[in-house]
Amino acid sequence: MIVDEAEARASEAVDLRAGRNAEGAVVERNNVRAAYQKVVRNDGGPGYLGYTMTAIAGIRLRFARESQVRLQRRVRELLRQGTGRSLKHTIEVLNPVLRGWASYFRLSESRRPWEELDGWIRRRLRGLIWQQAKTRQRRTEMLRRRGLSVVRAWHSARNGHGSWWNAGASHMNEAFPKAFFDKAGLLSLTDTVHYLQRLA
Repeated sequence: MIVDEAEARASEAVDLRAGRNAEGAVVERNNVRAAYQKVVRNDGGPGYLGYTMTAIAGIRLRFARESQVRLQRRVRELLRQGTGRSLKHTIEVLNPVLRGWASYFRLSESRRPWEELDGWIRRRLRGLIWQQAKTRQRRTEMLRRRGLSVVRAWHSARNGHGSWWNAGASHMNEAFPKAFFDKAGLLSLTDTVHYLQRLA
């Protein structure tokens, strides 16, 4: 873990709220990199302020694995609370958390981790939709309404697997694609970070 002294040095090295123009964004990102490297070199810590660095396609900043785990834990908690509520309500509760997280980690330069997180969140929501349907008959009807054939919907609703497996299966991805969640108002981390980086 990073000791208090190293954390203080890191906090002094960069203000994550600073700079909105292009030059300020570059300076901000470079300060994060420099402070991160200083903390790791001097104290052996994995990073600071929730950031880490990757050597894929050059040295790039990205949110640390520990930060991702904390977000995923929070999303699970919110979705458990939304089991008996509408998808619209669940998304309304989820969006502020996602928006704040995207804003804080907007300096992350690797696009793929954002896309993977977005995919994971949509899969959790598909799992919630599957759970809420409850019975085979209601799942069959749900899949039929979302455009699947009668035969495919019938077999998919009776596959015997749990909600997480079904959430990642082709029938649920086809029935509830990204466009469905975009229309439902789910915030996209990837799109939000891209927007914030363009404003910087």
